[in-house]
Amino acid sequence: MKRGSPTREREAREAYSTYSAELYSFAVRSLGATGPAEEAVEETFVRAWRTQDPLDPEVDTVRTSLFAILHEVLVERGHDPTAALATWQVEEAMRKIGPQHREVLVEVHLRRRPSAEVATEMGVPEATVRGRVYDGLRALREAMDEVGFDQRLSPVRGESNLR
Repeated sequence: MKRGSPTREREAREAYSTYSAELYSFAVRSLGATGPAEEAVEETFVRAWRTQDPLDPEVDTVRTSLFAILHEVLVERGHDPTAALATWQVEEAMRKIGPQHREVLVEVHLRRRPSAEVATEMGVPEATVRGRVYDGLRALREAMDEVGFDQRLSPVRGESNLR
């Protein structure tokens, strides 16, 4: 598909409508400022538009490609968005799992509270909390695969309980 074709323009508008807010949010988190984040997202879409190669749906998605381009833009501007990307991916994965699983994972793994204490607070048996932790970790692992989590980007290398 050639640049400037009606199909290509429609795809670009759809991609912008679908992904610009998410890219902007990531850019703000990485840069800490709205103006530079807007410029980075704009540059991302300009570069995506200029790309002549169509996406291979078996390898790439539009979202994945746009985030890869944004990453390049941020690095070129002197910012290393690696830690922000890993944090964002974990947050996105946590949003994808159920609220009961998310709650016990936060309490038991992030806040390092004993499962018996969490069970008492929630008014459920400790076995229920342990089961939710087990199921939650499995669901989180799947969700992290969906968002493309790369453990090499994790700021805490080698300490993952998710794999």
